[in-house]
Amino acid sequence: AALDRLGVLAAREAQEVAEETGLRIQHEARARFNRQTSGSGQTAKNITVEETAAGVRVYVKAIRRPANMPIWFDFGTVHMLPRPFFFSSAQLEEAPHRRRMLAALERAAAEASR
Repeated sequence: AALDRLGVLAAREAQEVAEETGLRIQHEARARFNRQTSGSGQTAKNITVEETAAGVRVYVKAIRRPANMPIWFDFGTVHMLPRPFFFSSAQLEEAPHRRRMLAALERAAAEASR
């Protein structure tokens, strides 16, 4: 019975951690993008966190043309130096995410064993 509960509890805890990490990445990516550009702010506003059937994801939804603009900013082009904002923000959260996830799974295991 404890193993049955563990799966449900671990999934719930992992989802909460994924959402927190997503929001942290969103916040940092928006701030980085705004510091490096002087546009309308629409691209930064469209760095979103969304819960899907497969879990939580963070992405840049380009609502204007050209749709590849966020990729061009992050990686640069032959005509433009890179202005990293998205993947660098995700990398900053990699180690903290692992720590939060480990703690969440430990909480789930402790709760399941009660």
